[in-house]
Amino acid sequence: MTLQTTTQKSQTEPPKSAKPIGTRLGFSNYLGLLGALIAMIALFSVLSSHFLTYDTFSTIANQIPDLVVMSVGMTFVLIIAGIDLSVGSVLALGAAVTSVAALQWHWGALPAAHSCGYWGLRLSVSCSSARSRWR
Repeated sequence: MTLQTTTQKSQTEPPKSAKPIGTRLGFSNYLGLLGALIAMIALFSVLSSHFLTYDTFSTIANQIPDLVVMSVGMTFVLIIAGIDLSVGSVLALGAAVTSVAALQWHWGALPAAHSCGYWGLRLSVSCSSARSRWR
């Protein structure tokens, strides 16, 4: 008789998952990051009177497009199975060349951007050719 009551109970109750709801939906992976972000914002707001200003957030927002372009480029590199870790160094070289051309050599925006593209392309080709020789 105990076997029947156990079977009847299991048929009427929905099966319980071993994982909490946040883990099943995938939110628990990001809750720690969100907590760390909130803690850092609170800490830097207390330590500096200049942190919670429009200038700080506009500077952060101006850095996002560079990272998006680099992330999309890195995604394409990973899709074609060519692991290329030189993307960050090419971006840094391009930024340095553009800055030097614009500020020290007093070039206009268009020639400085073209020099950035030229040196970035040249470095990318040399890194790619070296990588293909090592395969």
